[in-house]
Amino acid sequence: MNIIGLDSLIFGVDDVDGCIRYLTDYGLAPINVTAAGGCFEALDGTSVQIRHKNDARLPPPMATASMLRKTIYGVADARTLSAIAAELGKDREVKKLAGGALEVTDDMGFVLGFQITIRRSFSRPAEAVNAPGAPVQRRANLVAVDENAVINPRTLSHVVYFVPDFAKAEAFYGRLGFRCTDRFIGTGSFLQPAGSLDHHSLFLIQTPPFMKGCEHFTFHLAGPTELMQAGSRFANKGYQSFWGPGRHRLGSNWFWYFNSPLGCHVEYDADMDLHDASWVAREVPLNADNSQLFLFQQREKWVPGGPPPSVRRIVTGHNAAGHAIIQSDGPPDRTQVLSDSRATFHEIWNTRETPARIDRASAEPPEAKLTLLPPKNGTRIRVLDIPPESADLKTMDSATARKHFAEIGAPEASTLGTTNARHAYMHRTESIDYGIVLEGEVTLIVDDGETNVSAGDIVIQRGTNHSWANRSGKNCRIAFILIDGQFTDALRF
Repeated sequence: MNIIGLDSLIFGVDDVDGCIRYLTDYGLAPINVTAAGGCFEALDGTSVQIRHKNDARLPPPMATASMLRKTIYGVADARTLSAIAAELGKDREVKKLAGGALEVTDDMGFVLGFQITIRRSFSRPAEAVNAPGAPVQRRANLVAVDENAVINPRTLSHVVYFVPDFAKAEAFYGRLGFRCTDRFIGTGSFLQPAGSLDHHSLFLIQTPPFMKGCEHFTFHLAGPTELMQAGSRFANKGYQSFWGPGRHRLGSNWFWYFNSPLGCHVEYDADMDLHDASWVAREVPLNADNSQLFLFQQREKWVPGGPPPSVRRIVTGHNAAGHAIIQSDGPPDRTQVLSDSRATFHEIWNTRETPARIDRASAEPPEAKLTLLPPKNGTRIRVLDIPPESADLKTMDSATARKHFAEIGAPEASTLGTTNARHAYMHRTESIDYGIVLEGEVTLIVDDGETNVSAGDIVIQRGTNHSWANRSGKNCRIAFILIDGQFTDALRF
């Protein structure tokens, strides 16, 4: 059966607006997007589609938390559609949709679609690499690095399912001509449809039944430089890196995974292995060494004598025996430089409830984007680098100030234009903030006064209208602990 690969993934989501922003920032082209959702395309027309979870056009959801509603595969011709219908019609209902497309449910409960592929041809060069001893790929005076490069995902690469029985799931896809290219022993299999040479279009991972659903999906980029650049831009917009960048061993593809509002992770990938029918699948245990050849961690750009280095975060936990352990030691997962002020937010940790839940070794609760405020009924700790301010602040208008705060998820916090603001970044949040100055000095400005604070000083910010002005000519670093609060009626405005 000449199944070429994935044409589209359809999700039913809670936060349509957040998913629209996410997929657009990821680099996909919005097509016919409205407040109800829409389509987001790669260069070849493969796509992700989102709709509100209550949209009547969607297939029913799984009984788990998965938001994936349908996986659509593209096939080469009508003959393949007929072969699929004949094979699967032996033991299940095969719905025939408009235009000859098919809809069916696999043995794990995932709704599948099959259609004549919508993939269109396009021509873009691959990344060119010069290496001693090899022919020149990039001619003299042709610079490889372009900080303003337009990066477009090229094609929908693969999707990963969590399934309760990967062997049974693999057998189902074997009926459709998928073959295993590599396997983690007793855990999962990489599957390739007959019409593709890519190492895999589908990866099945064995998990408990309550986890069933989409773990991640990804689009191919031109190469590792595009992947690093696209991932860095994405992280700098405040999206939380989950895993990577790095390079997988099985498939050899470069990877970088991010948290998302689609109920799964979303990956960038590049340079995947190609295999034909002569390839013999490898079988290896599932462990960290077999999962990746190497792994990096994104951090703020740095130059000797330049911006301050990243923050070190040490997280403790408990092992299975209940003994205290060092769970992680390194820079925080999220660091974002604001586009206008160049202030750097090092997001250290957050909690989501009071009292805070303490378990053995869970990770920080995930967040899709940088958010100024602490979570409702929760806390947040961050380290903020405030560079010397520019003269532009003196002429900033309220719309520009709101845009600044929108970048940190709180446009409504800005008070410029609504009060007698004494600084462009005056703002107010419904929280108690403990600010500990670690290095440098900065001026704290409030409605009726200001004071200079320096290393060792501690500020207790009690929901007041304020701003920070760095007039020192050098960086100031402050640690903030933010606690969700509630104004009394007399203080609301």
